[in-house]
Amino acid sequence: MPQVTVRYDARHVRANHLLVKPITKIVADALSCTDNGGSLMPRDIEVEFRPFGDIDENNGYTITVQIDANEYPSRQANLQERNKTIAMALQDLFKKAHVILTPDVSNRKAFVWTRLMPAGFAEFNL
Repeated sequence: MPQVTVRYDARHVRANHLLVKPITKIVADALSCTDNGGSLMPRDIEVEFRPFGDIDENNGYTITVQIDANEYPSRQANLQERNKTIAMALQDLFKKAHVILTPDVSNRKAFVWTRLMPAGFAEFNL
């Protein structure tokens, strides 16, 4: 179950709940793989939005997207290509959704960092 954390500069970005569903689809489509357990649907993706704090150092980025997902051989084999696909889709989404509040500034930038790792998941009842 991949976890997507979108961090943003609240002075320049309008986070919007309407972004969640498209982000889940983008990530599921890009990271789904044929390995046992690697198939993903949008409902498998969790998305968290967090504004940068006053003391956070974001190295000049307006939006950062970190994706943590299980490591599978076929996912790892072309990770950079998958990551580029996610980045281009998010760029398009953010532009179409008009999330940038100060579009007149030309040096706005963002990144996607996808980390694959061995992981386990267990669900329990409350």
